[in-house]
Amino acid sequence: YSENTYKKLIDAAREAVYIGLNSPSLFVKIINTISIMEALEIQIENLLKEIHLLMCSNRISAEFKKNVQLIYSIPGVGELTATTIMSEIGNIKSFVKPKHLVAYFGIDPSVSQSGKFNSNKNVMSKHGTRIGRRALYAVALASIRKIRNDEPINKVLLNFYKENMKGKSKKVDLVAIMHKLINYIFSVLKNQKEYELRDPKIHVKMHFNKQSNSTA
Repeated sequence: YSENTYKKLIDAAREAVYIGLNSPSLFVKIINTISIMEALEIQIENLLKEIHLLMCSNRISAEFKKNVQLIYSIPGVGELTATTIMSEIGNIKSFVKPKHLVAYFGIDPSVSQSGKFNSNKNVMSKHGTRIGRRALYAVALASIRKIRNDEPINKVLLNFYKENMKGKSKKVDLVAIMHKLINYIFSVLKNQKEYELRDPKIHVKMHFNKQSNSTA
């Protein structure tokens, strides 16, 4: 975003010179804006370094570090987003079921995972953690993308996005993806096991067998 904005400012300055707009105040504003952007980039870079050093230090508990790595094992989740999401969640033991975590992130728990829901009725409540919700939104966007060799970052979520969300708005699509991601996060933290990419049919079968064994 910064690079694109920077380029637009430079292009605007060159165009202004070309058409004869040699206003000193215009160039001062452009230079000041660029300076502010560069200063912000330096501050962001320093902040990221501080976060990384903090995560490597003894000031952070081993349990927290492990949980960050568990979230990081989910495709599409970066180191910073994993740390952010875990920081917002805190103790996963505070959440008994995935729907409690869904509500905490401010995503309407009535969103159906089957893809058959009404976009006019199922919207994000936007209650709970705003920072966590933004981080989750970034992960949702990354999850449905492909890398350079055309391989999907998360094949299961990309297929879900393409097949089950036809005819619905992009916002509704992403809310459903975020809802699934929260279920993944809840699962890896509760089970203390890294994320495993499984076909949804296999996952349903495993869940059914688990339920059958528990009631037997």
